[in-house]
Amino acid sequence: MDVGNPEHMVLIDEIAVGNDPTPEAVRKGRIAFMNAFASDSANFSCESCHPDGNTDQLLWAIGGACFFGACSGHDEPRTTMPVRGLTGTLPLHWDGTLGDPIGGRNGATGPAGNDPPQCTDDHSCFRHLVDASLSGVMCEQVPSCATGPSGLPGRLTIEERENMAFFLDSVVYPPARSRSMDDILSDAAIDGFADFFVDQGGLASANTRGSITSCGDMDNGCHELPLLVSTNTNTLQGFDAPTMRGMTDRFVQFSMALSSNLVAMEEARAGGVPIPFLGFPLIPPPSPLPWDPAEGFEEDVVFAAAFAAFTPLYAVGPLDIFQMIEEMSTGTSGAVGRQVTLNRESTDAANLADTVALVDALEAAHERGVVTLHAVGRWLPFPFPAAFAYGPLAGGGAGYSNAEGEELSRDDLIALAQAGHLIVTLTAHLPAAYGSEPQPLLRPATNGFGAIGSPDLPRVPQENPFALQAKHVGAAARIFVNGEPVDGSIGCINGSFAPYCDSEMIMVTLDSPPVAPDGIHTLQVQNPDGPLSNEMPLCRGDTRADCQ
Repeated sequence: MDVGNPEHMVLIDEIAVGNDPTPEAVRKGRIAFMNAFASDSANFSCESCHPDGNTDQLLWAIGGACFFGACSGHDEPRTTMPVRGLTGTLPLHWDGTLGDPIGGRNGATGPAGNDPPQCTDDHSCFRHLVDASLSGVMCEQVPSCATGPSGLPGRLTIEERENMAFFLDSVVYPPARSRSMDDILSDAAIDGFADFFVDQGGLASANTRGSITSCGDMDNGCHELPLLVSTNTNTLQGFDAPTMRGMTDRFVQFSMALSSNLVAMEEARAGGVPIPFLGFPLIPPPSPLPWDPAEGFEEDVVFAAAFAAFTPLYAVGPLDIFQMIEEMSTGTSGAVGRQVTLNRESTDAANLADTVALVDALEAAHERGVVTLHAVGRWLPFPFPAAFAYGPLAGGGAGYSNAEGEELSRDDLIALAQAGHLIVTLTAHLPAAYGSEPQPLLRPATNGFGAIGSPDLPRVPQENPFALQAKHVGAAARIFVNGEPVDGSIGCINGSFAPYCDSEMIMVTLDSPPVAPDGIHTLQVQNPDGPLSNEMPLCRGDTRADCQ
């Protein structure tokens, strides 16, 4: 643009800047989500409380006034929930007061309540969340929220509200930050799965405090498979808990942030913080992680402090569970986004072994089909662009080829970098068609929805094949065990793949089930163009105790 005369700017030329692949409704929904004019004051947007789809780490009184049977008339303080990863986690909000397709009791009604369903599916429930937010926290209540351009209370048009609902359905988690590039979980994370889903013989197992036997209990617990959410829980009298995925990237945790304040942590260091309605201390000394006020709040310390309330119930500590959350799948491989640059310095004698190890890991992730590997850089001494994709070569084997048909082996890339003729950065991208199919969701088959008790994990090799409840599993879904693709088959029980198993019950057959060690192993499935499923724990051993 010629802007010499601001009153009469002139278009000089147009430059192509590429294509935004974001669906139009999602793109516009993101704008509505970030639009300060969605609030009456025009000072803040939905994004203000949910930066990058995450949380502002504040507490708000916008949910329910009933907790453990007592309805005070005043909303309990609740931490801001992330909006990322909402798909498949209905109902929404800590108290189940928004986007509830199930109905019944919730944190506003108490255990005697019976609210009707508010919506029927993810989109209509997200739309209910949008409408409730625009007429609630986004609106100046004097004395009630004024009607906006949609004819409904609050700002934004009908189209903007619809688009924001589509946007909420699209916000996903980043790759788990501690997940390794080979997608093999650490021993601590595996122990965390055992601590979380298997009865370890705590007080609850002895029926001294109800019938919850693990954090992942069906119906009685708060965080059931597949996405670690619950609704209308018996133990908490209708309380609803959102997913635990991603919670290790914030230090304000749990519904009321009991351990995320200076007073609680100081008192905990002095001997424990009593929680009146639970009857045992927040941190029985000694704490599993010391806290130093000079260092501020840290995610693992805050989690450990609050989890100490559950340790007597489940006979487990917090740290392996924390590591489980750090590594558990959010749908993508731990290799996604990882990079290594090949240049003279990274390929010299001192650094070559480390560089080759990174290249090995990235190429292996490509071979597993969980990423696509690209190499982009410059030819030297002239800064001509270089762009290669990893894959099969015409002459056999795997290597790097460009749009002109030039092919290089990995050794070729390294030799050119060592000679100073080439600098390239290898990056593990999402597969090309990633996201065009939904994420499969897996949970035990023998514990039906509403069943009580620790999840009845499939036991291998004795139970092979084994049945699972499953959503969004197609006929071409691949099987992974402990992060590695394995041979086997998936059948649809009493149904057909249309294109996904319409009975939502599958039979999984592993050609070679895990043989060692005894304990927890993990199963995932993946549609060809979709995310990896959640991890479904498998129990390898002769008895349930082998997985404790």
